[in-house]
Amino acid sequence: MNRTLGHVIVIAVFLLLTSGLLAEPPRVGDAGLKLTLFAEHPQIVTPIALEVDAKGRVWVVESHTHFRPKDYDGPPTDRIRIFTDTNADGQADKVTSFYEGGEFTMSLSLDRLASDGWVYVATRREVFRLRDTDGDDVADKRETIAKLDTKGNYPHNGLCGLAFHPTNGKLYFGLGENLGEPYKLIGSDDTTLTGGGEGGNIYRCDPDGTDLERIATGFWNPFGLCFDAQGRLFATDNDPDSSPPCRLLHVVPGGDYGFEFRYGRGGLHPLQAWDGELPGTLGMISGTGEAPCELLSYEAHQLPETFRGRLLVTSWGDHRIEAYQLVKRGASFTSTATPLVTGDDEFRPVGIAVAPDGSIYFSDWVSRSYPLHKQGRIWRLSGTTTPTATDATPTTPDPADKPTTATPPLTDADRRARVLRSTTDVDALLEALKDPDPFIRTAATYGLSRSDALKRLDWPRLTTASQRVGALLALRQSGIAEASSLLRIALRDTSVEVRLVAVRWIADAQLTDLKPDLEALLSDPVMSTRLLAGALAAMDRLSDTAIQGRGPTIDQYLLPRLQATDTPAAVRAMALRVIPPDHPWLTTARLKEMIGQDDAALRLEAVRTLASRTDADRLPVLADVARNTNYGTRVRAEAVAGLASAQQPDVALMMTLATGDDATLAAEGLRGLLGASLNDDQRAALKTVGQSNAALAALSDRVIGAPHLAGRPDVTDTAAWVKLLEEKPGDAEAGRRVFFHAKVATCSRCHTFDGRGAKIGPDLSPIGKRITTARLVESILQPSKEVAPYFYPYAVTTDDGNSFVGFSLADGHGKHTFKTIDGREVTLDADKIKSKTQLTTSIMPPGLHATMTIQEFRDLIAFLMRKE
Repeated sequence: MNRTLGHVIVIAVFLLLTSGLLAEPPRVGDAGLKLTLFAEHPQIVTPIALEVDAKGRVWVVESHTHFRPKDYDGPPTDRIRIFTDTNADGQADKVTSFYEGGEFTMSLSLDRLASDGWVYVATRREVFRLRDTDGDDVADKRETIAKLDTKGNYPHNGLCGLAFHPTNGKLYFGLGENLGEPYKLIGSDDTTLTGGGEGGNIYRCDPDGTDLERIATGFWNPFGLCFDAQGRLFATDNDPDSSPPCRLLHVVPGGDYGFEFRYGRGGLHPLQAWDGELPGTLGMISGTGEAPCELLSYEAHQLPETFRGRLLVTSWGDHRIEAYQLVKRGASFTSTATPLVTGDDEFRPVGIAVAPDGSIYFSDWVSRSYPLHKQGRIWRLSGTTTPTATDATPTTPDPADKPTTATPPLTDADRRARVLRSTTDVDALLEALKDPDPFIRTAATYGLSRSDALKRLDWPRLTTASQRVGALLALRQSGIAEASSLLRIALRDTSVEVRLVAVRWIADAQLTDLKPDLEALLSDPVMSTRLLAGALAAMDRLSDTAIQGRGPTIDQYLLPRLQATDTPAAVRAMALRVIPPDHPWLTTARLKEMIGQDDAALRLEAVRTLASRTDADRLPVLADVARNTNYGTRVRAEAVAGLASAQQPDVALMMTLATGDDATLAAEGLRGLLGASLNDDQRAALKTVGQSNAALAALSDRVIGAPHLAGRPDVTDTAAWVKLLEEKPGDAEAGRRVFFHAKVATCSRCHTFDGRGAKIGPDLSPIGKRITTARLVESILQPSKEVAPYFYPYAVTTDDGNSFVGFSLADGHGKHTFKTIDGREVTLDADKIKSKTQLTTSIMPPGLHATMTIQEFRDLIAFLMRKE
């Protein structure tokens, strides 16, 4: 392409943009960035993976097989194309084909091109390498690295993601969930690994395909892999149908990231985890945008310095590239994301790579269409200032672990994890299993699984639950042949977490001889909501009904225990958390009967279940409980809180409670009067309550409309808020009622906690184990300050004039699925969507702190930060 022709193209593109015939070009997220178009259709169509060689040439996988239309007239196989800018005008003017062949080609790596001439390729069914032996830029030698033998044939949930370890030279690659189909993965030396249903995995082998081994599991589809300069492995993982967001993961040997396809596509099964919810599983660094593809660790200097050391991730579904700033958290990370490049629906980035000068090249699928469409682009992202030749060269890792790179340096926790994975010191491994950091425990579990001492391990020596969890997981990783006797012991352990690990093992391996032991577990008082749901799901699995712990399983196994008077009350109470409150058997009359029984725990859960229902006949029963002094303050307070959802409050009852001697009931009575129409005498009586009890003063003022927000710090001053909240202790039990209250905080309208609440936002049950108090307070005060990409909602308008706000769940096959803010899933044909605008604020409203008194805020934080 000569310069004159290039200028003509630029003018033509400008005219198309101004005439509205071409979509707006992508936008950069920093003034120091510059985006230019390097190539586009018809030069390149439907590009996927992308790499840049030492000469600055751009290598691209051009797909001609991904959902190929019947009338498609393109090449019969995929191609690997080389794009060269021979005249340095910033646009490709020479295109050659290095290789033609293969179906469903996903990934490409040139990491060994300069050293030994090999180009590595991953297709859905094979990883192989290519070589040009005569220097004509055409592959003439091909060797298989690994082959996938399976009936699975979906284009992009097979083999994918190629990355070479920066120091030991091992090749790492991924395998998607493969729709749960059985498979054999066969290395070049005939090493054969089998599976099916366990979810996606990550493997490693020598560059020639020998010494194949699985290193991590529990993925949906780990499409992209990369190493940072310190040799840490990262992956992007696409999300299940009903359990977003997609994930940015720190991948370690022995890691289990929670997803198992055998339990369904939704990701909501009690034996699946997505963010470390199950013992022995690891959580994410961060949620990502929809359909993340490739990623890289940026170590060059071409882009502004603020981007050095960040992970750059392409998001096909949210049409942007995100930059993740890693923040150390023990032996792993947390992260915050900022948009690097953002486009409209016709911007679909996939592959991404760093050029020798430090600039970034990335491929663009262009269309939302999964089937081939003959469109495509390649973009170049650079800085607005030109670095020196020395600065432009990416840094290589220092063998002494000196901080010569921008990636976070190795910490003591990192080094400890690496030692644990290879040590033979059993005492050190057992001690590490007690560490609060899950990545340290995983390293110890991995080391123990490879130790000869594992078979001789003395179970009574394991004095903590976390040690017994780790030992069970290590035994499973070791491939122990007979585990039934040990699993029977584990099912009777005093720890719920140990029991849950055993239940998952039994279900995964379908150990039907242990079904009676599982059924006995359902009547054991050592129980949690998750364990009960998991045990029911395991019974499903052993019965091969795949009901996922719902419907017939509840009717068959759980309802009889709820009905039986000889079932321990703790189990019956827990059953009420698992059974949906609108289950046909759970009538108001039956719940009233349970409330009247002697056991306090059962009565409490029956009241909570009744409060969660929507039928009108619940209200008189709740009112009776609220008045009954025989039930105790805790049960009565839950009933009063449940009455707050009534359209017309029972003013007389609430006034009686608000002006009574019991401070807890008085607080609930006051909250129940929020929004009520009060006469002067009632307002005066409530003012007196506040004057006589300083703890109720702010709540009383709010009810009668008096000022109650004075003296509060600015919402941006998190430290001042934390200091204020820590001046007095919070009451976690009162905080629970605030969380589920219909008029205060209203957290349960979007969030679930311990099995109850809505599933619009994330489940907050484990939040106290994951973040600091300061971070939790900040997220309430400034909900839009840091939001995972998935939780930015879209304002959607359809061609028939309807509109709604919701989260994107899936985008492909000509359809788009959203979860609306009231919890519904809406699937639309893509051509029926008139507009889809991503909002820049969280769906969590600002000002929630203003709906609470300071003490209510304290109580809510105390509830959410509980560690049990």
